[in-house]
Amino acid sequence: MKPSPLRWGIAALLFGATAINYIDRQTLSVAAPYIRESLAIDNEGYGYAVGSFLAAYTVMHVVAGRVLDAIGTRAGFALAVAWWSVAAMLHAFSRGVASLCAFRFLLGVGEAGNFPAAIKCVGEWFRESEWALATGIFNTGAAIGAMIAPPLVAWLVVRVGWRAAFVLTGALGFLWMIAWLLLYRRPPADPSATSAPAPTMGLARLIRQRPILGLGLARFISDPVWYFYVFWLPSYLKDVRHFSLAEVGYFAWIPFLTADLGSLAGGVASSWLIRRGWPVFRARQAAMLASALLMPAALFAARAEHPAVAVAWISLATFGHQSWSANLLTLPADLLPSSSVASAYGLAGGAGSLGASLVSFGLGHVVSRLSYQPVFVWAGFMHPLAAVIILLTVRKKIE
Repeated sequence: MKPSPLRWGIAALLFGATAINYIDRQTLSVAAPYIRESLAIDNEGYGYAVGSFLAAYTVMHVVAGRVLDAIGTRAGFALAVAWWSVAAMLHAFSRGVASLCAFRFLLGVGEAGNFPAAIKCVGEWFRESEWALATGIFNTGAAIGAMIAPPLVAWLVVRVGWRAAFVLTGALGFLWMIAWLLLYRRPPADPSATSAPAPTMGLARLIRQRPILGLGLARFISDPVWYFYVFWLPSYLKDVRHFSLAEVGYFAWIPFLTADLGSLAGGVASSWLIRRGWPVFRARQAAMLASALLMPAALFAARAEHPAVAVAWISLATFGHQSWSANLLTLPADLLPSSSVASAYGLAGGAGSLGASLVSFGLGHVVSRLSYQPVFVWAGFMHPLAAVIILLTVRKKIE
């Protein structure tokens, strides 16, 4: 059976949801200078707010994966987007650290559903040789959202204030839901399938699988690096490089533009290798290793004297991360039948956001008491280490 041409429209919807997901989570980091001044929040308090989001994101990754496998992609995705859109708008009512942390927690609950739903959808709609490319396409939404957020949110904050900015960006999700519910249809039967769909694998059995453990550990140490750039880059540019809010809006999008290019490059690279006859896992690993070797660019960013040079090195690192991510996110679909993909992704993604949560709670202390320098050193070496873990643990399908 020929794959449906509608699959590229589905990829566009996945891209849109992921972009909105990142705009909603980025609104806080871009508006942080105003919010911190308005609510008298210091670096440590801001770290707690970021950590609250990631704590919920950690737990709900696992829950969201199981819910999606149980109720299906269409309803599950719509539920997730509705939840996080309401939570994003509630940020407008923040009165201090406690309320801000509570709303960030609620945002993390809903946003945890985006990537498990998108990965499951890719596994249902695309051929195996297209998985990394389709993942790369929707994963560019993360960087596009993070790229759009600085100029958009900075403009909104100046024009209407930070509280209204949360309401307006949060409302974007409801526009996406209309298109999703109108356009999404049941995916066509898998053209490569030869038997009835496999039952969903239990969590206990999934956790015991060596590749799932490897995925979880790799994400535990590499995901926090991406969240550092997403949540702390505007503050770094303001506090260390002395950018104004307008300058943050002008320049903070650049590392996320290069991240977009990296996401596409990573997906294209492994898909090209597969078409050339490389085994799937070998192709993914080759692309991931090349991507991971770009991440030590962070060390040069910390030492750069000119702010533009620092942004350039950071941009190379974000390119590397998203190239890495386009293949890492695809691995659950490579390893398992579609009936268990969201659950497997939820476990691995939960491990990644757990690592990010732990790092975020401590990052404010490090920045306040030391500097950003040790943070950039740490950010440079996690991906090469994670690549070694993937090479050792992820080699074949789970039977």
